[in-house]
Amino acid sequence: MEKVVANFPLFVADHAANERKACAMCMDFVVRYPDHPSLVTTASRIAAEELSHFRMVYEEMKKYDYPLLPDEKDVYIRKILSHVRTDPKGRFMDRLLVCSLIEMRGIERFEILSQQHPDHHWREFYTKFYHSEKGHGHAFYHEALKIFTPDDVNTRFKALLEIEGQACLEIPATGRFH
Repeated sequence: MEKVVANFPLFVADHAANERKACAMCMDFVVRYPDHPSLVTTASRIAAEELSHFRMVYEEMKKYDYPLLPDEKDVYIRKILSHVRTDPKGRFMDRLLVCSLIEMRGIERFEILSQQHPDHHWREFYTKFYHSEKGHGHAFYHEALKIFTPDDVNTRFKALLEIEGQACLEIPATGRFH
């Protein structure tokens, strides 16, 4: 938490970038998998929410004169994505589960900020995000369960959790979102 607060403009800029990327990922699901109506409905709803969240973060950034920064490749995300399978079925499942996992980790960060940020305004701001984004991770997981067998989903999710945990241990804390 200390590194986040010490580099808060960077954290917030990274947060904005991640909201935009989440929106794009959701729309990619809509484009790639139009034959899964439940996923299209869920992903398009979440995409709209993520875009709205980007705008909320960006408006706060402007109030505080925090710069919007160019995108950088996220080492944490790249480590996890390097384990996504390449066969069509495996890739589809893994992408859903990675989205679920990343959203769930984001919720943890929002909850910590909502409770521990030294500035009351930012605690309230992240409390709103915590409540607003709470269901996104579960939504992607449940979509995976609708498309693939529960045993396959649960087994793969457990493997991806281990990969994500290892990524967290290997990547130094920088004050960025991940």
